[in-house]
Amino acid sequence: MTRSPARRALLLAAGRGERLGDAAQGLPKCLLDVGGRSLLARHVALLEGAGVRHLAVAVGHRADAVEAALAALDTRLEVECVLNPRFERGSVVTLWEARPAFARGEDVLILDADVLYDARMLARL
Repeated sequence: MTRSPARRALLLAAGRGERLGDAAQGLPKCLLDVGGRSLLARHVALLEGAGVRHLAVAVGHRADAVEAALAALDTRLEVECVLNPRFERGSVVTLWEARPAFARGEDVLILDADVLYDARMLARL
């Protein structure tokens, strides 16, 4: 039996990116430029292309910058930001804070916002 693709996604974008040192310039990792576009813009475009309709973005460190970047994107996705005020405690805490965004009885793709991938990989998920 073939399942229909998930229409919801949760993007974990709350961390600091301290292991990147100066490369992150104090910004969340999802705002790093890769080939002229941020990782965040790439995620949004790929998820939209895969048929996702609703995107929850779990934010923490520099939530204002992530929210501003999302607002500047041209997308048909319904986007909501979920704040994790305790983002320093890791992604498990971020998942806990974001649980209302994905506890609606539908399949949800959960992705790390600092991962670069190809559309073919997303299609496999």
